Amino acid sequence: MKRLKRIFFLNLILIAFVLGFFSQIDYSKAQVEGESLTFPANFTMEEFTENINRLDNTTSIEIPLPSRSWNLTGLQLNFSNIKLQSEIKPIEDQEHGDYGPIYYTTHSRKVYGLGVQLNLTETTTIFGAYIYGYKSPETTELIQFQIRGYNEAENKPNDTIYAFTNINISLIPGWYLQSFNSSVKLPKGNYYLVLFSIVSGDTNYYWAYNEVDPKNLNLYTSKYTNNWNSGVQNAPYLYKLIQKVNKSYNPEEINMTAEINGRSYDILNSTSPYSGILSVNGLNWNVNDTNLHIPIKNDLDIELNFTLDYDVKLNNYLSSNASVLIEAEKDNIWTLTPKITKYFWNYSIKFSYPSNWNDLMVFRDGVNISSLIHIDPLEKSILISNNTIINGAEWNITATSPLFNFGLDIRLYEYGPGQELRFLIDESPTPGNYTLILYDPVYLPIDDAQQTISLPAETNLFSYTFDTHPLEGEYHAYVYFFDGTNAGLETATFIITVPFIIDPITLFLIILASVVGISVTTSIVVVVKKHKRKVEAYKEEIFNKCMDIININYIMVSEKKSSLNVYEQVFTTQKLDPTLISGFLSAIHSFGIELTNTDEKTQTIKLEYKNSKVLMSEFKDFRIVIIMNELPSQKFLDSLSNLAFNLETQYSRYLENFKGNIDPFKGIENLLKKHLNISFLYPLKIVKTGKTKVSPTEKMMIGRALESMKKNKQKYFYITHIMEVKACDSKDIEAIFNLLDKNIFQPVI
Repeated sequence: MKRLKRIFFLNLILIAFVLGFFSQIDYSKAQVEGESLTFPANFTMEEFTENINRLDNTTSIEIPLPSRSWNLTGLQLNFSNIKLQSEIKPIEDQEHGDYGPIYYTTHSRKVYGLGVQLNLTETTTIFGAYIYGYKSPETTELIQFQIRGYNEAENKPNDTIYAFTNINISLIPGWYLQSFNSSVKLPKGNYYLVLFSIVSGDTNYYWAYNEVDPKNLNLYTSKYTNNWNSGVQNAPYLYKLIQKVNKSYNPEEINMTAEINGRSYDILNSTSPYSGILSVNGLNWNVNDTNLHIPIKNDLDIELNFTLDYDVKLNNYLSSNASVLIEAEKDNIWTLTPKITKYFWNYSIKFSYPSNWNDLMVFRDGVNISSLIHIDPLEKSILISNNTIINGAEWNITATSPLFNFGLDIRLYEYGPGQELRFLIDESPTPGNYTLILYDPVYLPIDDAQQTISLPAETNLFSYTFDTHPLEGEYHAYVYFFDGTNAGLETATFIITVPFIIDPITLFLIILASVVGISVTTSIVVVVKKHKRKVEAYKEEIFNKCMDIININYIMVSEKKSSLNVYEQVFTTQKLDPTLISGFLSAIHSFGIELTNTDEKTQTIKLEYKNSKVLMSEFKDFRIVIIMNELPSQKFLDSLSNLAFNLETQYSRYLENFKGNIDPFKGIENLLKKHLNISFLYPLKIVKTGKTKVSPTEKMMIGRALESMKKNKQKYFYITHIMEVKACDSKDIEAIFNLLDKNIFQPVI
C-alpha cells in the first residue's frame, strides 16, 4: 500500500512538472522610465503694422487693409495742395413759376431757342449746369443744352458752340442736371447758356425765369425765332453752374473735417500754405472692411482735391497652432508654429506668454534666432520685429514649464481578474482636462481604458474593469492634466494577482497517472527527452538564423560577364570598396577556390578578405557577393542558392539590352527580404496590432521597442537595440520574426 502511495505521488509530481514544462511562458516586464503625451493647443498673438503711402491728386480717401479682421489704432494724415475740385454755384435760383417756352408745331413756327448770359470772372472749368423747367406730354423731339459765344455788340449768343448735350428734363417742374460729355475750360469773359432746337415734330419745353427779384439784374437773356434777338435784362433764366476754378484753401478757413468711426475730427492748418494735418491715436476700431474709407467734409459743401501722405497704424490677433509634450519627471515642452505673413511697413508680432513658461526660444527655418528677438522675462512677452520676419519662413517658438501638481485619491492598489479599478482626482481639482492612460505589465497601452474627464464636471472618478484573464503583474496609470496654459502628470501603480487554478484536463491527467502507475512515468520521461532534444535543435536553428543575419555587412548583385552592379546594400558603417572586391573575386574565381556547392549550374565560393568572410554565389548570368563577419550556417547557404535561382528566373530578361540602367532591378530587395530576412537589419516602426493576436513574449518585445524609441528620441528602432546580440535568445528572436510576419514590426525604408 505504501508503495502504491509513493508511485501515486511520484507520478503526480512528474505530471505537474511536464504540464509546467509544456505551458511555461517566458515572460519579463519591459521597464520604461516614463511615458509621454502630446496635447494640441492654440495661442493668440498680436500683430502690428503701418500702412504708409501717398495719394496724389485725389478727392477721396480709400486706404487698403489686409483683411476685415484688422483694427485701426491710430493715423497721421498730411494734406497738401488743397484746392477746389468742383462746385455747384447758384447764379439764379429763385423759383416764381414763370417760364419761357420753346415750342414748335406743324401749324406754326415760334420760338427755337432761349439763352441767358454766363459771366466768368476768372478762368473756369465747366462740367455742366442745373436748370429749372419741364416739358409737355406732347413733346416728341429733343433739343440741346449748349454753351455759346457772346455777341458783345447786341448782347446775344453767337454761332460758336463750346459744349453741348441733349437736354435732360421731364414732365414735372424741377431742377435737372445738364452734364456735358467732357468738361470745357473757358477763360474770363462772357458766354451764353442756351436751349436750342431745329425740329421736325412737336416740341414744347419750358425754362423758368425770375423777373420778380433776380440776384443778377444785369444778366442778358435772348430768344431765337428766325434769329437771336438782341439781349434784354432784368429777367434771367434759372441756372446753377457746375464749375471748377483755380482756387486753393487752408483747412481751417472752410472747417475741413475727417469722419472716423462716426466721429468728426478737425483738420488743422499746417506750416505750408493750403496744407493741413490730422493726428489721431488711441483708436480701437474694427473697420470690418478691406478698405478704410475716410469722408472729408467742409462748410462750403464743395468737393476738394488734395494730395495726402498717410500713416495708418493697425493691429490684429493671429491664431497659432501649438502643442505641449508632457513627460514624467521632465519639464513640459511647448511648441508654437505660427503662420506669419508680413503686411505693409514696420510689421511686428508680440506674444504674451503664460507666466509659468521659461526658456523661450524662437526658430526661423530651423535656425535659432532668439538673440535677434526681444524677450522680456518680466513682462512675459516676446517681440518679433519687422527686420527679422521673412515671408514664407517656417516659424517655431518653444518654451518649458514645470509639471503642474495635482493629487490622486487612491483607495486600493491590488486587484484581481474582472475587478473594477477606481480612483479619484483630488477633492478640489483645478478646472481642465484629465486624461487617463493605463499600461499593462509590458507597458503597452490598454486602448479601452483611455478616458478623459473635463472639470468642472459631475464626477472626478476614473473607472475601468479588468479583463477576466488579464496579464499578471504591475499596471501603471498615467493621468495627464491640461488646461491650455498648464500641463502636468501624476502616476500610480496597481497590482493584478491571478490565482492558481487547476483546470479539468490537468486534474484528469493527475488521476490517470495515479491509476496507470510507473509505466506511464517511464513513457513520460521518454517523451520529455525527445521534446527536449527537439526544442534544443529548434533553438539552435533560431540562433543560427539570427546570427547569420546580424553578421551581414554588405550585399552586392552584379551581371557576371561585365561585373557591373545592378543592386547593392550596405549594413555597416565601415568603409567598403565593392568595385575592388568584385574585381578581386572575379580574378580568383578562375583558380577554383573552395567550393561549398558543386551543382552544375550554381556554385558558391567562400574566402577571407581583410578579416571579413566573403561569399560569392553564381547562377548563369548573375553573381551575388555577401561580406559577413563570420561564415554562415548551412541553411543560410541553401537560402543563398535559392536566391540565386530566383534572381535568374525573374531578372535575367533585363540583361539582354543592359547598358547600366539599374531601375528594373529595384525589386531585388524584396527577394533579399524573402530569402535572407534582411528586414531584420532595417530601422523598424511599430504599427497598431488591431485585432491581431500577440503572445506575451511578442508583447514584451513591443515594449522593448517602445522603450528604445523613447530612450533614443526616435520614431524607429533597430532589432539590435532590443535584444542581447551575443545571447540571441531563441524565444526573443522567434517573437521578433513573428512580429515581422504579422507586419506589426515594419521597415521604415
